[in-house]
Amino acid sequence: MTRYLVEIAASHVPDSLVGAPLAIELFSQEGRARRAVLELSGDPLRYEVTKAGRYLVRTILPSGRVISSVAEMPETADVNDEVIAKTVLNLEETDAPTDFWRDARSFAQIVAQIKENVRAGEPVPAWFSAWAGGFFTRVKSRLGELAANAISSLVSVVLKTSTTEVVIAERGTTDTPIGRTSTEKRATGPVLTFECGKFKEWRDDQHASNPTIKLTLLASGRCGEDGTVWAPPAAEARGPLYLRITNPTKSFSSLMIWKPGARRGPARLSLNTRTVGYRSGSVLGATPDPEDPVTTMLFQYVRNGAFEEARLGLDTLVGQLENAPQSADPNRDILAGYVLYKLRHSYADILIPRLCSTLPDFSDCHILNCAQMIAAGKNDDALGPLTEAIAHGVPIYTEGIRLLRDSANFFRDIRPDDEQIGQQVRKARILAAAANLDSTLTCLRLGLDLSTEW
Repeated sequence: MTRYLVEIAASHVPDSLVGAPLAIELFSQEGRARRAVLELSGDPLRYEVTKAGRYLVRTILPSGRVISSVAEMPETADVNDEVIAKTVLNLEETDAPTDFWRDARSFAQIVAQIKENVRAGEPVPAWFSAWAGGFFTRVKSRLGELAANAISSLVSVVLKTSTTEVVIAERGTTDTPIGRTSTEKRATGPVLTFECGKFKEWRDDQHASNPTIKLTLLASGRCGEDGTVWAPPAAEARGPLYLRITNPTKSFSSLMIWKPGARRGPARLSLNTRTVGYRSGSVLGATPDPEDPVTTMLFQYVRNGAFEEARLGLDTLVGQLENAPQSADPNRDILAGYVLYKLRHSYADILIPRLCSTLPDFSDCHILNCAQMIAAGKNDDALGPLTEAIAHGVPIYTEGIRLLRDSANFFRDIRPDDEQIGQQVRKARILAAAANLDSTLTCLRLGLDLSTEW
């Protein structure tokens, strides 16, 4: 009996993402949609289908990039009596126009096939109408970006301006290690400087208008011209690093919280100085150097609300955590905690308490524990982890800032007269107001509401 297979591979996979689970969708001409996971390990995925034809293969990366391709069955079977339609998803970094025309070409191929199979007077499939509507919505939303890219390219050619690459991201996020990167032109000149330290304590003077984070100074240095920050050798610390980053004119000052991975890779910064005057949160955004592709991919899916895509990779994540319960890189375990909590996976009940035991210096672990207990209805037990989270400083990841704010507000609502909770709510709200909520790593704007001292 003849078997019909769609073989899906990926090309130009970044080294940092090798092995990550990529959620894909497979559409037949009748509109039957299937979901699957393509492991970015070099081996293609073979998916069995019921009959020959042309199939649309599509994936949406956490950054919002839509990558699609069409697989068409050959006319004859091979020696194994298999008919295999092969296609490749190209993950090469590109610009907006390239992605747009690639998606449009796949769309046009499916249109041609549907026209061949729909009789005169028959309505087109409902799934096709929905997809077409979504496609043209993306067209309209991209028109401005496409025009801007064209003008930018023309200006670059004519003026021959000197440019420096800074990682920026799509769909409103300041940074993402997965997705398209582009260039932001800025005048060359002195780079950003930083002072690096570790958390000591909060100094919360009741007569002062703002809390102060007291830090122990470890080292100082300069950020790279390409927007990278490398942890100084003298900045070895058990817990997170706190970097106070300023520009040469001292017009802004931001605090970035970060824990370098086991490979000691850099953090990458993005900066929009045009918003210094009116933005409440930090104008600085930052993303860590991704070391574990599985947690990196799933965390980015969760951050962008793509929960169904993230769930497809949960078995891979849980298997990894069971085979290697403790990683040399704390970021892997903390990111896994955020993913499992957000997706309400039962393994979170095992992982999160373990994080509080093995990584007690990280505020992220305690706020995850607090949020997990609130979700389970254990309100009385959750107050202790909230206190621990604030006592251990500031979460590394912005998702932790959100949980800190939401958890503190929850207790404020049920215990409005509790002064201790009132102080925690005040800190949590100040941190949330000072944060760049689009950043992966926590970046806080320092100023009237929040300050640091060494």
